[in-house]
Amino acid sequence: MSERMNRELERMGRRIEALERRGRRFRAAAVGLGLVVLAAAAAPRSAVRALFEAEVVRAERIEIVDAAGRTLVTLGSDTDGGTIFLSNTDGKAVFEAYADQSGRGLAMVSGSDGSTQIVLGSSGEAGLLSVSNSVGTGAVMVTSDAAGYGSLEVFGPDGSPHAMLSAAESGGLLRMRNTRGQTSAGFGTSAGGGGVIELFDDAGGRAVLAGSDADGGLLNLLNRGGQRVVSLYTDFDATGTAQIAAEDGSARVSIGSDTDGGFVGVHNAERESVAALYTDSDGFGVVSAGDLASLSQDLDGGTLTIQNTAGTPVMQAYANKAGRGVVLLSNEQGGESLMGMVDDDGGALFLNNAAGSTVFETYADESGDGVMILSERNALTRLEMMASRAAGEARLWGGEAVRILSAVGDRRAEPAAEDRDEF
Repeated sequence: MSERMNRELERMGRRIEALERRGRRFRAAAVGLGLVVLAAAAAPRSAVRALFEAEVVRAERIEIVDAAGRTLVTLGSDTDGGTIFLSNTDGKAVFEAYADQSGRGLAMVSGSDGSTQIVLGSSGEAGLLSVSNSVGTGAVMVTSDAAGYGSLEVFGPDGSPHAMLSAAESGGLLRMRNTRGQTSAGFGTSAGGGGVIELFDDAGGRAVLAGSDADGGLLNLLNRGGQRVVSLYTDFDATGTAQIAAEDGSARVSIGSDTDGGFVGVHNAERESVAALYTDSDGFGVVSAGDLASLSQDLDGGTLTIQNTAGTPVMQAYANKAGRGVVLLSNEQGGESLMGMVDDDGGALFLNNAAGSTVFETYADESGDGVMILSERNALTRLEMMASRAAGEARLWGGEAVRILSAVGDRRAEPAAEDRDEF
């Protein structure tokens, strides 16, 4: 029960006690009124008729009794104003109406035992209606605040508040409480005119907050410390988003969608993005580990890219247009240093120096035999080794001559024109 409502009920209680004391004085005064009535009975009939047919009857107190002489209705006044009391045949007051010391009206309805069950009155702010249970504690109270907004409060048998329905500037509000008087649920209207639902834990802390804003609906789950740890909401672009946070409320996982498709983001304790799963603008899936590694796909197939801390790709593995695998290793500036690939004949490996010249290559030739070539810094071939089913062969370049070593004997030959060029 609110403090203001408690004050009003206490004021009414004090008023009831004062009236009960005043009632004892009224009963003593009733004897005098009885003598007046007896005197009227002994007076001539014309005088009696004039007395009871007068347009105005003036008296400090009037009592109406039954045949047994029991007072059932009492009309009177006190220093605050007029009073009305209705009693049952057991002498219990069941209805009372009067003006209180503040000049405001007050009416009470009681049970057969005289216990007050309904109080109707007013305060400096607005009207007040209180309904009590059989044990005399408040069960329902209807009132209004200074701003003119009405409220209805429902109480348990012990007088503890259980529910409150009220109005505010933003709209209606319904609040539920548990048996310990702690708020357990709330339903209301936000300042923007959207609906709001609040659910509280057993300690009275907010645990669930659901509502809406200009973008759409939202749902927040809070931990015992009041931090938001799960959020579901509609983003400004009309797409859904979910966030999962740590105990301090900092985001750890984000799930959502955009014009390209869905995404999942993972953050570390410093709130830095360390991993992501999303759809790119071409409709292909991408997995990234921060800014240093990514796994993606295109029309040819999948691609794995690893970058250094400067953002330079230093390793790539992908499928080429022929559907075959390619691996590239680069230096810190991005210059290709090693390439492994597959062609029509088989596998191939190429090594480049820092200047970008190929100095080593090995591959399978069209016959399926292995070939290895070593070149000098400017990519001029100096050693070529080939294998065949018949025998192996090595060619060594020196100046303008080529020395050929094979199982059938050594020989020298002029290098071909293409062998004189840079590789």
